[in-house]
Amino acid sequence: MCPWARLWKICYTEVGCGTAEFLCSLAAKEPSDNFVGVDVSSRSLYKAVEIAASLALENIRFIHADMARLYPLLEPLALRRVYVHFPGPNMRPKFRRRKIVTPLFLDLSTRPSCQGAASA
Repeated sequence: MCPWARLWKICYTEVGCGTAEFLCSLAAKEPSDNFVGVDVSSRSLYKAVEIAASLALENIRFIHADMARLYPLLEPLALRRVYVHFPGPNMRPKFRRRKIVTPLFLDLSTRPSCQGAASA
């Protein structure tokens, strides 16, 4: 289990958050909820941190990781909603390992994580 999971309860997660404009707008509207953006691109995450800092958001965190490897480490009942925008459409063999939406990911993310859970 992730050491930060006990200290910081996750509610809303965006997989492949990029620069996280969407997630930052949600975090600004719902300051009492917690938000986590996950992406494999450190360049995008640096920009996401800048945006969140410029908005003085204290309820958002970013993780540089592959969500497929991170998901099993999450505390049970940690997620209320999982967002995936613009999944990579490139199906060439070279890019398949980067694919976000896989059968395993769909299985894990559609299991009820907490009361009122939903996938968007």
